[in-house]
Amino acid sequence: MASSRKIIMLGPSLSSKGGIASVVHGYQQLGLFDRYPILFIETQIEGGRFGKLSTMILALLKVTYMLLLGRVSVIHVHVARWNSFWRKSLFFCLARVFRCPYIIHIHSGGFPDFYHSDCNVTGQFWIRSCLNSADKVVVLTSPMSKWLKSISPHVSITKVPNFIDLPLPLSVDLDVEVEQGLILFLGRFTQEKGVFDLLDAMALLKTRGLYFKLVLAGDGELDLITSKITALGLTGFVEMPGWLDGDRKINLLRRAQMFVLPSYTEGLPMGILEAMAMGCPVIASNVGGVPDQIQAGISGVLVEPGNVVALADAMNQLLIDSELGKKYAAMAKLKIEDCFSPAAMLPIMDDLYQFYLR
Repeated sequence: MASSRKIIMLGPSLSSKGGIASVVHGYQQLGLFDRYPILFIETQIEGGRFGKLSTMILALLKVTYMLLLGRVSVIHVHVARWNSFWRKSLFFCLARVFRCPYIIHIHSGGFPDFYHSDCNVTGQFWIRSCLNSADKVVVLTSPMSKWLKSISPHVSITKVPNFIDLPLPLSVDLDVEVEQGLILFLGRFTQEKGVFDLLDAMALLKTRGLYFKLVLAGDGELDLITSKITALGLTGFVEMPGWLDGDRKINLLRRAQMFVLPSYTEGLPMGILEAMAMGCPVIASNVGGVPDQIQAGISGVLVEPGNVVALADAMNQLLIDSELGKKYAAMAKLKIEDCFSPAAMLPIMDDLYQFYLR
């Protein structure tokens, strides 16, 4: 679709770690950048402060230049919370100065906590002002939509769930070879992701005499994680291969007996979608948009965040009942096809973008 005016999309570098980069990279791989006149401008990169600051300044200059030329149809801004939102709010100001419509795409399931707990009255006012002035606010889940309406009743909301474009067929395959006892965690090593609770649950499994190998694939508070592994006597039971992408991640998901994400807050985590798509049974916390992905007892297991015993019991059950895991995996793949595939997402993006290109 040729056009002299562009859809400016703003987000972290596509080589960055994390959910937003994964989603935007998925848009690119799917051909959305070819389907529409999208100009992607990175606002953040991995690395030191100077590189981050330079990237942000360059992004502001590029967007300002495009606005001055009158070549912008809409600005689509991917945001999380904390500094991600404060930085991106500069682009909201630019859009308002030039009377250009902008879309705020909220990815963080912790955005309500950020608003209520981390912001003073002035910060909350600024967030509401940005939301109310947005042409559209894109959310991942129904709970986020309901919360936004509670603080900004007149905001225009569109729900666009995350998606996964499968490198493997969507047909249900119950004959995937798995490694008995292999438990996988993908993500940041932080308390918010529940990784410390996961280690406590593994210690419980060890006392029950169960065989397992836990793979913590990610990065974060490595020193704290290593110390806790030693303190719990889990040395030799845990591997940490670092942050995994591409085929290495896919192959690990295919081998794992289960994927576990015991977070305290989430939006619509890509890790769960990847596990579901690869036929890996999921145990996750009942938070944010996770119940939109996993139907408890049908396509996976949901536990309450912080309940270490329940988490250990859920893993215990899947370790000893491989057929139950296969049942969850089969239903999860069907859920991906129905709700989180490109075929489910593209019509929503078409409606969103075509409005601005008339």
